Amino acid sequence: MTTMMRNEVEVFKTQMSFDVNTTKDIRFDDWVVVTKKEADFRDALQDVADKSTWKNDITTSDMEVFAIQGCAEWQEIMANKPEFLGAFSKTYEVPEEIVQDTANHTGLMLKVDDEYIPVRTSAMKSMLETAKINGNALKKMPVSNLATVLNYCLEVAKGKTLLLKRAGKASAVLSADAKGYGILPMEELFDTAKEEIENKFSCRCNFGKGELTHEYMRVLFEIPQCKEKAFNEYKDYVPSIYNLDDLSLGIVLKSSDVGIAAATLEPIFIMRNKYWKIGNAEKLHHKYGNGMEDFREMATLMLSKLDKTIEKFAELSKISIRHPHNAFMLACKKAKLPKKLSTEALEEFSMMVAEDEVTTAHDIYLGISEILFYANRDGMNSREISLIEDNVCKILNFDWKNLDLPGDHTW
Repeated sequence: MTTMMRNEVEVFKTQMSFDVNTTKDIRFDDWVVVTKKEADFRDALQDVADKSTWKNDITTSDMEVFAIQGCAEWQEIMANKPEFLGAFSKTYEVPEEIVQDTANHTGLMLKVDDEYIPVRTSAMKSMLETAKINGNALKKMPVSNLATVLNYCLEVAKGKTLLLKRAGKASAVLSADAKGYGILPMEELFDTAKEEIENKFSCRCNFGKGELTHEYMRVLFEIPQCKEKAFNEYKDYVPSIYNLDDLSLGIVLKSSDVGIAAATLEPIFIMRNKYWKIGNAEKLHHKYGNGMEDFREMATLMLSKLDKTIEKFAELSKISIRHPHNAFMLACKKAKLPKKLSTEALEEFSMMVAEDEVTTAHDIYLGISEILFYANRDGMNSREISLIEDNVCKILNFDWKNLDLPGDHTW
């Protein structure tokens, strides 16, 4: 079948809903692996690599997008879902389970050459960028209208496209031009980061936790018995209302191979089940043909600056704050942190520091970082938490004179 009807209908996902367990099967959009076992995480990375293929010689203007509900069997969908699924699966050579999952998410298929490929949620950002369109209105359109808009834009697009097909779906639709997307395999990022960390500290680092989805990877490496001078001086001599005896150093690796995030390394302090960022992340964007040697150089640079990063962070303990509750609130507002979580963190901080009690910018920052604990507690995903982490980290560069203000302030 080479053409599909583009019927004006309501969004397909609300009319054809299936109960599919999407947490343990890599074929489905909601697949996620969260583990504290390195072997399990490596298995997940290998599964991703084994089920991924890249194709970079696709002419962008030759691609075509279809809404599933726009096909000729639409009336049969409404009348008899099981029979439709079998017919659809056979016609387009797509397993029924993947049809179900796609219906529950994007509702779109991509035609490349003579192949019809279901579109994964992770591909939407890159596909819109390839079509050179954006805006909130696109999210509100019926799927059939969105497919029409995409096709109008793809038809006049120039250049080549790099397609990532993973576990039966189009997972990314990226630029393949001379200054387009640079592939940084996640299993290689993992191995390189671990190797560089162990070289830096001359010891084995511990695998703290890993989370992997179709959109995002986040890994925590913990450094036991860190011997860095700046770390031990911070731990032993920085005055704080918090007990830092159980403090340890960690390095977080983040990345995405679908055009959502750069390959990132950032230092953190860990204390029992809580943590806080101590400096800006080093990022290597997937654009401009960056490769694994570039990532290795970035990792070496970040680790070489670690002492200075810790020393700069410790300087916060020398900044006295006379209006701690106001400074706490104004810092959260300026960093655009979630109001509900910020309010909860301030309430806890208020139990330790009175409104008129002099404290330090360091302790206020640690109090604000409690927001990350609450975000994890509330079940936010790694991508959402990463955005909050980045906003919390912005506070490190704030001018505290502009936050340490008297008077009444509100959220």
